[in-house]
Amino acid sequence: MNFLNVLYDVDLILSRLHNVVNGIIIGGDFNVDLSRTLSRHANILSDFCIDHDLGPCALHPSNAVDFT
Repeated sequence: MNFLNVLYDVDLILSRLHNVVNGIIIGGDFNVDLSRTLSRHANILSDFCIDHDLGPCALHPSNAVDFT
């Protein structure tokens, strides 16, 4: 299954749950580095999140740490 198919499937699930639940948490690894702004998949995932009012945890301020 390719990247766009996964997002399509998630989109179907979100559209079915839109009027049923108040909040949705999607867990998993989309294997995308959102800091790579020239990455095709990063741009597609970012647009998808914006369209569905989702916020990637990887971009949350508490995710930044000063150690590896």
